[in-house]
Amino acid sequence: MTAAYALAGAISGLVTGGVVLAGTMLAWPMPPAEPWALLAFAALSALMMSLTGVLIGLWCDKWDHLAAAFVFVLTPLTTLSGVFAPVDKLPAAVASVMRFNPIFHAINGFRYGFLGTSAGAADPMLSLAVISCTAAVLWACCGVLISRGYKLKP
Repeated sequence: MTAAYALAGAISGLVTGGVVLAGTMLAWPMPPAEPWALLAFAALSALMMSLTGVLIGLWCDKWDHLAAAFVFVLTPLTTLSGVFAPVDKLPAAVASVMRFNPIFHAINGFRYGFLGTSAGAADPMLSLAVISCTAAVLWACCGVLISRGYKLKP
């Protein structure tokens, strides 16, 4: 069940991202600098976010809990991921905290895949490892909860 939920969400995200990429390429034809990195980061990021959604879905009792998870957890993690402000330009303490954010590493990997450079002197291979480990931990958590039948009704 964990694989079905995780892969369904990841494939849905990849299909949506592929359509957006195709439309973007029509308006701004810039080929990715590192296509292998773009594919790897897209697949692992989609899996990581899908597993996050499965975990949040298992935790939530009501729609309010789902909204709270997105507003108080996912939105700040996304906003503080280096998308809007380069990590190099932030104070050192803030930049070091941001490096613990797995979404920062996903954004960094996409930046490397598209532009060929990464932000904040973060190694793309380190970012790939962080996303892989995060996805593995989330998979294990979801797997344990689903196998125990946590909040699953027959």
